[in-house]
Amino acid sequence: LQRQETYAMLAAYTVTAPWTGHVVKVHKRRGEAVREGEPIAEIADLSQLRAEGYVTLADSFRLRVGAPVQFRLDIAGTDLNVEEESFQGELVFVEPKVDPITQKVRVWAKISNPQGLLKDGMQGSLYIASRP
Repeated sequence: LQRQETYAMLAAYTVTAPWTGHVVKVHKRRGEAVREGEPIAEIADLSQLRAEGYVTLADSFRLRVGAPVQFRLDIAGTDLNVEEESFQGELVFVEPKVDPITQKVRVWAKISNPQGLLKDGMQGSLYIASRP
């Protein structure tokens, strides 16, 4: 009974993330005190990324959530092989409002990144399959 109690106490000092990913920032180090709800580390799962962009109002009427998309990188000032690759995904959000100044609509797509070639903040073009 004492052994089980000791294991339970040790488990209270163990932190396990509920998903896989890469540690991108450490807030607390081994031995530091942590209060409940306080961040210890930031973990990024780069197997899927979100691409955000804007489409014209006219184009927004032809889009539907779930439509297949392709993302291609455009890295200024370089000519890399990764720019020739096309990353597949799907449209997950078409904003229900129009920007009053630009008359454009914001969209988001979920892009698969199985090889980890895409990095947060990269820019490119998003090609969205639309209905006629």
